[in-house]
Amino acid sequence: MDKLNRIKIKGENFHENTTFEFTGAGMIIHLSLNINKDISKHLPSNLIFRGEKMLTYKLKYHLESKYIHRVSVQKVHDHLLKNAMRNIREAKIKVLEGEVKSLCSSFV
Repeated sequence: MDKLNRIKIKGENFHENTTFEFTGAGMIIHLSLNINKDISKHLPSNLIFRGEKMLTYKLKYHLESKYIHRVSVQKVHDHLLKNAMRNIREAKIKVLEGEVKSLCSSFV
C-alpha cells in the first residue's frame, strides 16, 4: 500500500532523487543525495541510509494539503536541496580539515 502513495517525478524542475508521498493530511517530499562513507561521519546518523551501492543522505518535509500547489512544492523542494547540499559541503570541509591536520602533524 505504501508504494501506491509514492511517485517519482522525472523532469527538469526536480532533482532525480526526489519522491513525493501522498498521505491523508497532505504530502511528504523526500530528497536523497548519495554520499561517501567518510562524509557520513560528520552528518546526523538518523538521516543516513544504506542504498544499493552507496550511502544516501535523506531529507523530507511534510506539506499540508491546503498548501499543495506548484509554487509551494517547488519552493520546498529547492529548500530541501539547498539544505542537503550545504550540509554535505560542510561535512566535506570537516573531512578536508581533518586530513590537513593529519598531514601537518605527520611532517612535524
